[in-house]
Amino acid sequence: MRSTWSASEPVAHPAVHRTILVLDVEAFGDHRRTNAHQVAVRAGLYRVLGSALARAGVPRTDWQHEDRGDGVFVLVAPGVVKSLFVEALPGLLVGALHEHNRAHPAEERIRLRVALHAGEVHYDDHGATAASVNLAFRLLDAPQLKAALAWSPGVLALITSSWFFDEVVRHCPAAGPGGYRRVAVRVKETQAVAWIALPDQPRVPDHVGPPPTAVDEDCVARGLAEAIRRQWTDEAAARMLHEPEPLRLRWATTARPVAGRPAAVLGGAVGGRPLRLRFRGRLDRVVDAFVSLPHRQLVVLGEPGAGKTALAILLTLGLLEHRRVHGGPVPVLLSAASWHPHRENVDAWLARRLVEEYPALSRVDCAGRRLVERLVADGAVLPVLDGVDELSPALRPAAIAALDRAAAGGRPFVVTCRGAEYEDAVASGGRVLSSAAVVELEPVGLAEAVAHLAEARPGDDRWHRVHDHLRDRPDHPLAAALSTPLMVWLARTACAGPGADPVELLDARRFPDRAAVEEHLLEALVPAVYEHHPPAPSDRAGGPAARHDPADARRWLGFLAAHLDRRGTRDLAWWELHREVPRAVTNSVYGFVVGLVTGAGIGLGGLAAGLLPTPSAALRVGFLACLLPGVVSGLVTARAWRTQDTPGLADARVRGRFGRLLGAFRDRLAFGSLMGAVIALVTAPLVGFGGGAVLGAGSGLCALLSAGVADWLKAPADELRAPSPAAVLRSDRAMSAVRGPTQGAVIAVGVGPLVGCSYGAGAGLVAGAVAFAGAFFLGGMDTAWGLFAITRGWLGLSGRLPPHLMRFLADARDRGVLRQVGSVYQFRHARLQEHLAGPPPGGPGPREPAGDGVRPLSAEVLTPSGRRPLRFRRWPCPSGSRTGTTSPGS
Repeated sequence: MRSTWSASEPVAHPAVHRTILVLDVEAFGDHRRTNAHQVAVRAGLYRVLGSALARAGVPRTDWQHEDRGDGVFVLVAPGVVKSLFVEALPGLLVGALHEHNRAHPAEERIRLRVALHAGEVHYDDHGATAASVNLAFRLLDAPQLKAALAWSPGVLALITSSWFFDEVVRHCPAAGPGGYRRVAVRVKETQAVAWIALPDQPRVPDHVGPPPTAVDEDCVARGLAEAIRRQWTDEAAARMLHEPEPLRLRWATTARPVAGRPAAVLGGAVGGRPLRLRFRGRLDRVVDAFVSLPHRQLVVLGEPGAGKTALAILLTLGLLEHRRVHGGPVPVLLSAASWHPHRENVDAWLARRLVEEYPALSRVDCAGRRLVERLVADGAVLPVLDGVDELSPALRPAAIAALDRAAAGGRPFVVTCRGAEYEDAVASGGRVLSSAAVVELEPVGLAEAVAHLAEARPGDDRWHRVHDHLRDRPDHPLAAALSTPLMVWLARTACAGPGADPVELLDARRFPDRAAVEEHLLEALVPAVYEHHPPAPSDRAGGPAARHDPADARRWLGFLAAHLDRRGTRDLAWWELHREVPRAVTNSVYGFVVGLVTGAGIGLGGLAAGLLPTPSAALRVGFLACLLPGVVSGLVTARAWRTQDTPGLADARVRGRFGRLLGAFRDRLAFGSLMGAVIALVTAPLVGFGGGAVLGAGSGLCALLSAGVADWLKAPADELRAPSPAAVLRSDRAMSAVRGPTQGAVIAVGVGPLVGCSYGAGAGLVAGAVAFAGAFFLGGMDTAWGLFAITRGWLGLSGRLPPHLMRFLADARDRGVLRQVGSVYQFRHARLQEHLAGPPPGGPGPREPAGDGVRPLSAEVLTPSGRRPLRFRRWPCPSGSRTGTTSPGS
């Protein structure tokens, strides 16, 4: 530690009065700051401090300092006027900091916390000490001061002791005492009152703290890391990525012209001027290779099915283990498909996707979503972006440019993309990721692929016979197909059954090219896993294991794949399936139930109030009310009812949510008004227009209150604990169970007394009970689960989906057809989704025929080996034409 204290002063020297100034650099130890960056920050700190003190009028001979690594401890002689430190010094520090930050990269920029106090100081042979010094350092560590700087877009946060404020600040109008905020500081053994100011901001926020402190961020980061570890460990097991003898994948520096200069990628990690990059390794060494990169930025290329996602999963798990031992950011594996780089920068998209994937992050503490954004901004999250090729071609160059801007700020990342698409994006945009290493997955060797396939059935030589045939035919369609891990896995799965013979794949007439082999293997997957693979003992949806007919499973999976194709996404979310149900169907369900409730209410209420003489009359009137005005009002209500199509759970906390309640009432104002108008029109023929108006106004107000309260109760699903589709469905179903009674009670309490005052207690009780029933239904169905219940019933009756959809999806995931990504499912590979979305051989596809003359055809032919389906390619042809070329395959 370097000090400018005089060592000649004896220990027993009398205490002397000093102005105490302590400065500390925010986030000095950020992992993005290298040693060179920290040296530059320290040099800048001393330049800023010396310049500001000199310009404030404090001679260099009147202040001493002691270095504190990431800060400076300053003692100023008593002869220096104290008002200088609150009138001139803060503004000069701000100006000097801005001048420094403009001239330096992000890693070398400075934001300061400053503490001011004055008091008696003792010197000894080692420096200075006193209770006043201790207090100054405790003020510097105040959580409120850290929070103020964290929330401020400026560069300086100042805290003064109560004594300094009372004796100096409040007597100096130029110091702006009105801009200070009083806080109670508790740090270690110290409890004191202090005053905080933000010199480059209008004022300190009304409520400073508890902030997203480093302790809070570490806690949240640990929870996030554990949730990600559980999620991807489970997925890696489902994909058999940790089996004893996995398929050995290798990667090497790409030969494509898509990488930055070697010197920029290596960042001075090697001596001299590197001319080229030569990275090479096995899949199990990718973590070591990544952490050895100076900038920790990596692009992984590969053809479809080459194993990019498998590498991303294993890299994520490896980096989590590395973080557990060495610290560092939390790797988060996300699909890049939802990113629109023209609308969101990397940090904004990453924060949004984190909350979407792990909604509990949005309410970890009082900071809420701001804490997630803070985690991202502080570099506590390392994005692993899988599938940049899934962006549209027009967006890929913009994505590369946005990532390069983030890379310039020191953000580590991993990107996977198909090689040809990435090369096209670089050529189109004219920009590369300047400091990222770019590697490409190598094709699987034929011998290695066959050895891996043969291991599945020890003692079976069928694959060895295939290898003997292909050894001298490297250009054979089957050899070309088996060059990717996806096709090796498909071949292993499809040929696992006792009747399957891989030798058939050598038939050049059936499989004239690589595409024919791949299409055959893709089509053979579903029958193979549903015929020869028994279901798991119990599925993840909580129900008993089920067996499904392969043809049914193929039809259901084809419908789901086509649904995703139509929506242009890979995420299969159960709450999005309602888009496959005509709006008229859901409106009709609402209309029928609302009509039934309206008819029952009018009939029974009229009977109880004496307006209808007999039960038969009540039945007739109720039936007519149900048939016409009730159903009509139900249909109108259904169109006005803003159904919740995202899952959630109930949250009845009041603190900090009053604004949300007012917003919910504002959003539901139109619905309440329309509901009141409908009730007034329906009841006017029975009770007159005046009575109808009163009933309509009261019912509309009750509807507004009930819908607003129901919206207010909704909270994000707590996916940080259990990010699975079944868990989110259970949470939303619980939300439905809360919303129904809540809305029913609010409506009943409003409608019952209103009717009772006009038509008697009996009519009021009936009206309240019927209103409760109707609101109970609407409240319960006004959730993602309610809409899903209607969707599941409709699509199940039409045969497009199984009766127990969630069990089927969990079972398909266990069989390897689907994979789970947070709260959604995806098909194991985009190629599989694309194939299943098309027409199956020998039957109509899940899609409607195209309207431009492109028609899928199929037939069955008789061959020496028996009957087999023959698929025709889809091709444009004139209306009525029956000619075309065929492509054999099955």
